[in-house]
Amino acid sequence: LLSINGREPTSVQECRAMLRLELLLVMVLQTSKGAQSIQPVPKPDMESLPPRDQRLLTIKKEILEDNEKTDFHLTINRRSPKLRLDLPLDAIPSKSKHHEQFFFARDLPHLEIISGDQLLSVNGRRSLS
Repeated sequence: LLSINGREPTSVQECRAMLRLELLLVMVLQTSKGAQSIQPVPKPDMESLPPRDQRLLTIKKEILEDNEKTDFHLTINRRSPKLRLDLPLDAIPSKSKHHEQFFFARDLPHLEIISGDQLLSVNGRRSLS
């Protein structure tokens, strides 16, 4: 890692603080395969980037009004379909031959999902197989 948002971090602590606090990150990296460059670190053109208030991913969790308040909607809005969304799901055969039951294989705290949460539908469609 050579720079973050045009600034060269001087310590691991400063690097971590920058990664934790900044909403927009432009990182300049160098591969570990070649010799270390003696060239100055290139400065990114921060003016050509989208405004900071245009987030790539927004997440909203809404608890549904049911008897036990166990069901919830999770709305994930991506700015581009090229932004990959990896959801680690395990499938369990259902009694119905029309679809399987899907459960999350691990915790995803950034999406407010806990391992074992069941996926019931995507965009209103129940059958996901």
